[in-house]
Amino acid sequence: MTHTILIAGYGGQGILFLGQFFAHLGMTNNMHVSWVPSYGPEMRGGSANCSVVISSEEIKFPIVENPEAIIIMNEPSYKRFKDKFSPKYKIVNTSLVNLEPNNDIIGIPASKIAEDLGNVRTANMVMAGCYVELIKDLDTSKVEEILKNLLKERVHLLDINLKAFEAGRKYIGGKGWKGL
Repeated sequence: MTHTILIAGYGGQGILFLGQFFAHLGMTNNMHVSWVPSYGPEMRGGSANCSVVISSEEIKFPIVENPEAIIIMNEPSYKRFKDKFSPKYKIVNTSLVNLEPNNDIIGIPASKIAEDLGNVRTANMVMAGCYVELIKDLDTSKVEEILKNLLKERVHLLDINLKAFEAGRKYIGGKGWKGL
């Protein structure tokens, strides 16, 4: 089993954090992982993306050339990547992206969901919950432990991030989205 993910958005949206989260999730599932960040010189507000590979086999090349999933958090990233790949999962934050009618896109109002929970900056974790609910083959029982490790001195954000993760899972598993 191999999962390849490209995540893109603005610096400050937690793009690199989301990639690290997926890498840690893979490690807790006893998988091989790679995480490759890419961002402009102006971190917050500039372009940011990363690629993650989670695999049951040794990873021979860590760069994602043909991702299984792309997670797009903003309009510029959508314009940049929408036609570049043909992933199985094209997950787009419809709170910040104006979509043309397209049946192959999984539209998630991630920023709106996160804002309704009390912190718009947890939209990345809404997307994380969506992705793991779509693929259904990663054990998520250690998500709290992973987030504690990643948040470190920002542990006061643990509960809201856990709520955002679960909200993303519920959105996919519930009435908000009707499947592929």
